[in-house]
Amino acid sequence: MLTVLRAPDVDVHGDGDYEEVGSIGPCDSPRMAGGHQGNRQDRDTNTIPVSAPVGSDVRKSDRIKLPDGTIASITSDVEPQTNPFTGWTPFIRFTLTEVT
Repeated sequence: MLTVLRAPDVDVHGDGDYEEVGSIGPCDSPRMAGGHQGNRQDRDTNTIPVSAPVGSDVRKSDRIKLPDGTIASITSDVEPQTNPFTGWTPFIRFTLTEVT
């Protein structure tokens, strides 16, 4: 289970007072080491792909608290994954970036 953090008012830099609005899951989110990602003030990041149940209340502007308490930002669109042959949508997918 992942905890969704949402800011009612966010400025252009994505800053705001984030508060818990609920949880989503069960989710499939393997952690993968990302390493250095270019000109980002020499910080290492982890990129985490997440698959969550359809209907999960999550937006691109949200942040996610992982089970270990780490907070990560959503860095992709939240997209449904639809089977092109059957039309079935078993889950939604998005990517998290965690600064280490």
